[in-house]
Amino acid sequence: MHQLSLFWMNRRGLPPSVTRFLEQRIARFEGLDVLLLLHEHADRSWNASEVAMALRLTASAAAEQLEWLCRHDLLDVRLGNEVRYRFGPATSRLAAAVQRVARAYRTRRSELVAFVRAMHAAGEFRYRPAASRGGVK
Repeated sequence: MHQLSLFWMNRRGLPPSVTRFLEQRIARFEGLDVLLLLHEHADRSWNASEVAMALRLTASAAAEQLEWLCRHDLLDVRLGNEVRYRFGPATSRLAAAVQRVARAYRTRRSELVAFVRAMHAAGEFRYRPAASRGGVK
């Protein structure tokens, strides 16, 4: 799939802010599932095994996605007897962006899923450090 196909998919109803967030912050489809789970249960902290069980992932896949999301300013991490993660975007802009993604997932799930799959099949993931991109809008 190429840029024109991704452009066409975006024209099918996903807001540009949603596609921009997905392109910049989600490395794998499983990461979207993990992010949305923690967003939905923002009052709770999770370890990798709990996320794995909730989403039917392997513990290592869950841990990989949790670490990715944490490194990309979307989760808080607490160290103790075990590593625990909680939804905690670093900025209000990121929190609002996740809210828009969650809304798109509820209302335009098939388009969002197709966009994420196509984006990664095309190698379009392009995370850039916050300092070089000026934040998510």
